[in-house]
Amino acid sequence: MEYPLPADTIHQNIQFLPRTLVVYSYHDQGLSAFKSRNQLLGINLTLGLPFIRLSVDHGTAPNLYLKNIANPIGCVYALRKAIKYERIINERPNYS
Repeated sequence: MEYPLPADTIHQNIQFLPRTLVVYSYHDQGLSAFKSRNQLLGINLTLGLPFIRLSVDHGTAPNLYLKNIANPIGCVYALRKAIKYERIINERPNYS
């Protein structure tokens, strides 16, 4: 990172690579811009815990409950990322 960018313009000013990590100080700072760009494909990842804490970046959509119209792709994406991160963590050498 060369310099901090405002959250409301970061998605307009950077050419994202497939492995770009964007970090916001607060959840609401970048969520609108992120969702407009990535739709349902995004995760919230909590760092600094002794376990993987990961969730989808959207709400639970209670208004869609029992209507058989919800799109599960965000949950599938988050689950795949969790599995991938778990494998990476378990493959690291333990230096303790």
